[in-house]
Amino acid sequence: MINLGMVKGSFYRKSLILVLIITCLPVTLISIGLYYTGSDRIVNELNKAHQIQLKQSIQRLDDYLSHLELYSAQLGFNPGFDISLTEIDFHQQFQRTDELLRSLALMQNSNPLISSVALYLKDSNKVIGDDSGVRTLSDEAERKLFQSLLDPNKGIYWIHSIHPVHLPDMARHGVIIKLPGGTQKEAYGAFIIYINQSALNNMVQKLTSGAGVAFLMDHQDRQVTDSSNTEGIRGLEEELRDYVRNDNLLENTFVYEWQGESFSVSYGKLSRLGDEFTYISATPLSQIMAPVSAMVRTILLVSTFGLFMALLLSWFASRRIYHPIRRLTKVFQ
Repeated sequence: MINLGMVKGSFYRKSLILVLIITCLPVTLISIGLYYTGSDRIVNELNKAHQIQLKQSIQRLDDYLSHLELYSAQLGFNPGFDISLTEIDFHQQFQRTDELLRSLALMQNSNPLISSVALYLKDSNKVIGDDSGVRTLSDEAERKLFQSLLDPNKGIYWIHSIHPVHLPDMARHGVIIKLPGGTQKEAYGAFIIYINQSALNNMVQKLTSGAGVAFLMDHQDRQVTDSSNTEGIRGLEEELRDYVRNDNLLENTFVYEWQGESFSVSYGKLSRLGDEFTYISATPLSQIMAPVSAMVRTILLVSTFGLFMALLLSWFASRRIYHPIRRLTKVFQ
């Protein structure tokens, strides 16, 4: 005699397994396909977007430096600042002095990288500034310092450190424009453009975001922008500076491992203001890939929910499939 209980159990298991395969296998394959193909595509697109954003930020920085360079060249040929300046009596010619100070004040607003502008006149031994007024260089060391600004062969050049005459303890970066016309010969004076350090820092920091680092160096590998206040990040800056200085890389974008974390590093050079600057930007890959992680979690969550629904529907379908057999077995019983 046929054991109807065994037939019932065997048929139910086979039908359940068949329905599970039919319903769950497509969901599983679709989930795996979305995970690998979708996440890889998102990673590539995010990398492209990050590189485009970085190039745009670098281009803006280059535009500001280029504008400052062009403005400096025009300043050297300004007919209002000819050799007649050496004959001005600043104490007697009040109107001319006032016009000169107003002109210097207007120069400050011509570019966000300009903090202040000063005019050094060699023969009269004076420095005229929009924020310091007219000052005579009485100290011998200070006099030699400003005279040395006229020595370099370049007519327009970058200087790493120079202090305003009224702030001897506050060194700043600057641009020197020798007069007349950025001449490389004998000069009677020079414009000194003091750089707005906070504005320069902000422009360079736009090359990265979050926990990344970005900084600018001159041709002597001296850092032009301020270092990070975080001790660990300063260590990353030093390593990247040494790595880029000694590299023989064919490309200027690479992945750098530091303290167990991967950074996407980009660097390049900008030839401006008589100097060659090197910018370095490092952004954590985890930060770039954060949208990918969120998308992957979403895909896994949706796939898990789909698999759960498939199991539930499979169980329900198998019950419906087995229902006629159960009725038949009851008749035989």
